[in-house]
Amino acid sequence: MFEREQAGLLGDRTGGVDLDRLIACVNACGFDESRYLADNAALQNAGFDAPAALFHFLAHGYAERRELTCGVLPDGLHEIRSLALPNRDYAVRLFCCLFFGQIKNPRTADRLWHGIDRGFVDCLRAMGGIPYFVIGDSHATHYLRMAWLGERWLAALPLVCHGGSAIDLANENSRSRFGPQLLQWARTVADLARPFDVPVFLKFGGIDTEFLWVRRRMRKGFYQFAVAEFDDLARESVFRYSRFLDALACIVDRGLLRICSVFPTVLGDADWAEVFLQVHRTSPERDRALAHELEKAEIPPLSTRTQLRGLYNDYLRDMCRAKSLAFVDDFSPFVDANGNTHRRCYATHGGRETHLDYDACEEPLVKIIRSFIN
Repeated sequence: MFEREQAGLLGDRTGGVDLDRLIACVNACGFDESRYLADNAALQNAGFDAPAALFHFLAHGYAERRELTCGVLPDGLHEIRSLALPNRDYAVRLFCCLFFGQIKNPRTADRLWHGIDRGFVDCLRAMGGIPYFVIGDSHATHYLRMAWLGERWLAALPLVCHGGSAIDLANENSRSRFGPQLLQWARTVADLARPFDVPVFLKFGGIDTEFLWVRRRMRKGFYQFAVAEFDDLARESVFRYSRFLDALACIVDRGLLRICSVFPTVLGDADWAEVFLQVHRTSPERDRALAHELEKAEIPPLSTRTQLRGLYNDYLRDMCRAKSLAFVDDFSPFVDANGNTHRRCYATHGGRETHLDYDACEEPLVKIIRSFIN
């Protein structure tokens, strides 16, 4: 498949391991040359064909943080480990790259919801990974970081509850049913042959503090903004969240739980209403009715909404202290001396999205994760 020079270069890295066997293991992980070319237009434009794409990945791409989507976690990863490649650094970085390629596969989420084999946790650790679960609304994806801590690397296992609110987790009759689903997941991992010992980051509350409280205001006919009204919502949300955490801590060791604060808001004033309506879009008739109601509602500016999130986090911190739960402050690193969201956190999208800029969060979040994974 490869030219003599190419095979020789790979042979130097693989220590004489049969290349056909290596390729078979990489393919078992779901690596696809055509998809690799499609994800990396520069290679395609340079005239790479399928064999050249495979060689590029094995020789260079695995270490270059290139776009890569593989199969479903953990297909093929045990086989990569079993190769016992003599070059430890090459083996670990190849494994890490394929792991993240599988994390990006949407089908991996379904498998993670059904638990994870304890043997794979051992496999991750043996290959330098530091496994941790991150569970929460879409903001939880910021905890997925391809970051190296010396010879080890962060191996996030995400369970994303899109649109999940903290206030509804303890409600068995909620529309999303994320709370019961998470408790069932916890029972599954607790039934492993050995005690569950993987840290679990939980990040909820962002939905409550951005859109849910405004929607509740409109339903009650409270169109004028008042801090007291938000305070009531914050207290109720944290209280009901705490009830869910009590149930979770009866299944998973509370010493493994890390309760994250909510990020500061980055949704700009000019785009707030439009994004709110997009999130709640249903039918044309209902959309028009909601837009009419929203026109009557007073929405505080970004700076005030960030301060309100700080208030929510204060209640969250107090709850964690009362229940001996680890509280993760991932709010303070992203606000300035005046308590406003750092401009760098939304500079790239100009306040037109609900999420912090992913790249701008890299260094602070890796530092936070590192301090809470041991």
